Order: sequence, then C-alpha cells, then structure tokens
Amino acid sequence: CLLAFFDVEANVIVTFAYRYTSLTSIMLLDCFTIPFVMCLSGAFLGTRYSWIHFAGVVICLIGLIFIILSDALTGRSDIPAEGQDIPKRVWGDILCIIGALFYAISNVWQEKIVKEISREEFLSMIGTWGVSIAFIQSFLFEDWSTIEWSNIELISGFGLYVFVIVLYYILVSKFLLFHDATFLNISILTSDVWGIALGYIIFHQVLHWLCFIGFATVIVGAFMYNKEPVCHTSVSYNPDENEEERNGFGEEYERVNADLESLSPS
Repeated sequence: CLLAFFDVEANVIVTFAYRYTSLTSIMLLDCFTIPFVMCLSGAFLGTRYSWIHFAGVVICLIGLIFIILSDALTGRSDIPAEGQDIPKRVWGDILCIIGALFYAISNVWQEKIVKEISREEFLSMIGTWGVSIAFIQSFLFEDWSTIEWSNIELISGFGLYVFVIVLYYILVSKFLLFHDATFLNISILTSDVWGIALGYIIFHQVLHWLCFIGFATVIVGAFMYNKEPVCHTSVSYNPDENEEERNGFGEEYERVNADLESLSPS
C-alpha cells in the first residue's frame, strides 16, 4: 500500500509542478531521482558503487544538459504559465524535487520486492492499490464533470495512456529483476530525446543538433555504468520465484550471487 502511495503521489506531484514552473526546470530537477536512488540503495539495499558507476552517472547528466539546451534553444522549454512569478516557480521546483524523492523511494522499493519476493506479487499489489488510491484521490479532489466523455479522441488518449503505463510497469519489473534502480533511471533519461523526436514527427517542431549529442552522451554514460556489476549486500534473491527468468538469465544470477558471496564476511 505504501509503495503504491509513493508511486501515485510522485506522478501527481510532478504533474502539479508543471503548473508553476518551466519544462526546463522540471527536466533538470527530475534528475535528482538518480542521486536519491543511489543514496537509498546504499542505505537499504547495501548497494556498493565504484568510480565507474559514478563516472557513468556524471556523463549521463552531462548528456541531459545537452538535451535541455537543445530544447531551450528551439524555444519549447521556458514558456511560462500565465501570471507566473518567482514564488510560484520556486514552489514548482520544490514540488519537482519532492516528486523526484518519491520516485526514488518507489523505484528502490520496487527493486527490493521484485528481487526478494516476485514480479507477480509486485504487479498485482501496485496495480490494485495504485488504482484504488488514484481513484479515491481523483474522486475527492478532481471535478469529473469537466471531462467530455463523448469526446472519442480524448477518451482514446486516456485509454492509450493507461495501456502505456501498464506496459511500462510490466517491463520495469522485468528490468529490475536483473538490473538496479539507478540504471533504470539512467535509461529513462533517454525519454527526453524520444519526446523531442515525437514532437518533431507529430507537431513538426524543430530539432537542434545538440539533441543528438545529448542522446549519444547519455548512451555512452549508460554503457559505462553497466560495464561493471553493482553489488547488493542486503538483497536476498528468492530462489523459488521467477524460475523461468532465472533459467534464461542464469549467468547473470550466478555473477550477482558470486559478487554477494565475495562481499560476505568469512
């Protein structure tokens, strides 16, 4: 229930942040999820990072800066909301940082559940509780009468969004079975590039050459981070769950378990 709460509220808080601050600020501050995840993983999962991991993260963040610059130079990022002032922008930035912390808590918790219990239980629980929390919250705070239920395009958009979110959680649970939450958030940095690319295809927005440099830099940083395995000293892999995945990725599990045994006190 708590995991679903943090996950739902992270999305809600960041969505509210769009009302008060710019897209550039949100893209920058949202990457606070990565250091938050690294700190929480170190504290609760016993994750140990090497200099290669830190270097990979830094390179990815440099790539993100290139992407943000490309967005700003094409005039899409800093269009202020009507009547927006400095206090409101500060409030929006604070909301974004809180949302990043909630995302980090959710991602680290997801990793622990997926690896120690099972993907199926994680997906069933976060689906059940997440929908319940979101429905109750929207019922209490949102005005449903403003929704145009007869608008087929709008309802289809909602349906497509739900489908993508469900697919996202299924793939993330699979991803976290073999990788860590930090690498997940590093990989998600590339979503900004895909967003710009879709803006070019759908809305015919201008693409800046810095976008491609940023994308390549993020990819290099992600490969560098994943070059060396991350070891968890406080994660106990469940040998009875996800047997099919374990058989398909046996070498990965053997490598991780060997790393854990090497770190265990004799």
